[in-house]
Formats: sequence, C-alpha cells, structure tokens
Amino acid sequence: MSTRTHVWLVRLILLAVFAIPSLNCAENGCDCADVPGEVEEVEGKDESTGEGLPPLPDALEAMLAPLDACEGGVLAAFGRDEVAPPQPGSEGYLPPQADTLAAIEASVAAIAEGEAVLARALVAVVGYELCRGEDGEEGTLLWRSSVVGTGRALFAWRLHAPAPLVVGVPHPWDQEQTRGVGAQLFQFVRARALIQAGSHRCANDASSGCDGDGSVCGDGPARISDMAYSIDTVYQVAHELLTDAFEADWVLAVDGMGGPGASLDDGLAGEAMPGSAVDRLADALADDLADVTSCNAGTSVPREARTCGGDNVQGRYINGSSAACTAEPGGAGGRFVHLALGSEVGAPSIVSAVREALPSD
Repeated sequence: MSTRTHVWLVRLILLAVFAIPSLNCAENGCDCADVPGEVEEVEGKDESTGEGLPPLPDALEAMLAPLDACEGGVLAAFGRDEVAPPQPGSEGYLPPQADTLAAIEASVAAIAEGEAVLARALVAVVGYELCRGEDGEEGTLLWRSSVVGTGRALFAWRLHAPAPLVVGVPHPWDQEQTRGVGAQLFQFVRARALIQAGSHRCANDASSGCDGDGSVCGDGPARISDMAYSIDTVYQVAHELLTDAFEADWVLAVDGMGGPGASLDDGLAGEAMPGSAVDRLADALADDLADVTSCNAGTSVPREARTCGGDNVQGRYINGSSAACTAEPGGAGGRFVHLALGSEVGAPSIVSAVREALPSD
C-alpha cells in the first residue's frame, strides 16, 4: 500500500466526528443524491438469495444496522445508468485527490474494526456513499460516488459467507461483456469483492505515467482513466486493501480481447506454478471452452501470447512489485489471474469454471 499522509487521516477523522449527526439522510431529512436508472438484468439462475447459508451473525447485523440500505440494491449500482460513466474524449473522469484515497482506506479499516458509522462518515466528507445490501445481498457493503458521472470506481465487499475471490473489472464501459461477467461472478460464486471502474478507459487524454498500452485509445501511452494502468485511483486502493487483508484469496481481472475464446496469465510470462490460480483455472476453462490459451508455459492449454496482463498494476501489486506503476515483480504469487475473453464467451461458462477451479478450503 502506498504511503498516505497522517495529516489527511487526522483531518478526515475530525471531520467525520463532527459530521456524523448530519450524515444519515433518513434520520435528518437532508437531500440525498438521486441515482436514477434501470436495473440491468443479470442472466442465470439466482443462487445468491442466502438460502442454505448460515444466518447473519448477530454482531455483524448490529454493526451494519445504522447504515442506510443501498437504493436499488448493491449489484444494480454497477449498471450504466447508475454509474453514468464518462465517455471517450470527454475529460469527464475526475482523478481522486489524496484525501479521497485516504478516506477510502480509513473507511475500510473502520469496517474491519466494527465501526460502520465512522466508516460511512469518513467517506461522506469526500463525496462517497457507504450503504448496505438487503435480502439476498444482506451482509454486503457498497462504496460508490455520491454523485453519478465522476468516473471514480465503485466496489462491493461481501462480509457474510463469501468465496475467497476478489473480482476486478477495469474496462466495463468499452468491453461491456466484462461487466456482466464480473457481476455474475460476484452474484453466483459469491465472490468476496467486486471492484469496477467508473469511467471509460479513454475518457481523459492525460497519461497515467504507468507502463501499459494506450493504443486502444489512439496514439500515446496509457490514460489516467484506464484503471488497469493507473495507480492513484480508488480502483487500485480497493484492490490493495482487500487483497492485503485476505492474503489467500484469488484475484481475477476480467478483461476483453478481439480474438475468440479466452487468454489467461498470472501477470508474468514465465512458467505457471503448479496448482496456482492460473493453472487451475486453465484446466477448468478448457473443459467448457474452445480456443483457451495461456501466456504462461506449464498449464494444460497451449501457450500463446494473445492478450496478456503483464502491465496490469493490480497484478503487479499482488505479485509483489515494489512500484506497480513502472516495475515488474520478481515472480508470481500464485493467486492473480488476468482473464481476457472473446466477445462470444458467455458469463455462465466463466462462472462454472471459476466454481470448479476455486479452492473450497
């Protein structure tokens, strides 16, 4: 995790302490942000109703009770109308300042300490909403921008009976199929977290300064609005926080590609570790899909460098890079997978493969 200034944290905590009485719109009648839009349908049998799961622990229920329920639901918040992503060339992505990143970090830490009211207050002062899921989404939290259209990432954290999986979708608005795959993995596999970009990757012209191919947006390096190749972002901070907290979880970056089938890798181009996430997922994908290849040698599928994730800053961080923006890691950690999908690949095939491959312990 990159260093965050103590000055910002102290300022945020003080602001939160004084702001808490006025932050609950239901209690105080303040004007809450209206987030209009249709809920996008997620295809497939709904297995996320909570049936067969242990009941929500009393302590967790009590901790979450002061939070407002998410208007429209948690998963629905990841839809186009709810996010209103800035479009290519719009300059609409608003890069977060240091106080926003520090607030996100402090808010997640507060949840880990059982302080939901403080967690809500910490992000409210920097323009983020923290709310909770209901019914089948009970025990899930959502962080999202209080104002639609900022382009900043949103993320959900399932606290109750999650699978050991963090799903990231860095390009949901230019490769919209990936958004559906991410949503179904979160819903049907019951992934621990879903982290999604809030902007089209080509929204802003400014360079991120990180390694990465910006050619999809025209000439030049990767853009600051591209969450796979930009470091000082809510998207990256959420990945760092959750993957540091849950060191055994797999981390899956869902991407798209022009060719058919699927291409996967562990963030490096070397030999796959036996039993690693990329090794196991390659086996499972090959059972159901044609044209599955790996950028790594040593898996059960052909090696071919089609669409690889070597510059992905989330993968670099998870694999132990000292500077994920510009430095490759020394080796793979065994739990990151960059998965690029052809447009014909349906989400049910990915859900089935991840279920089969994911360790049950």
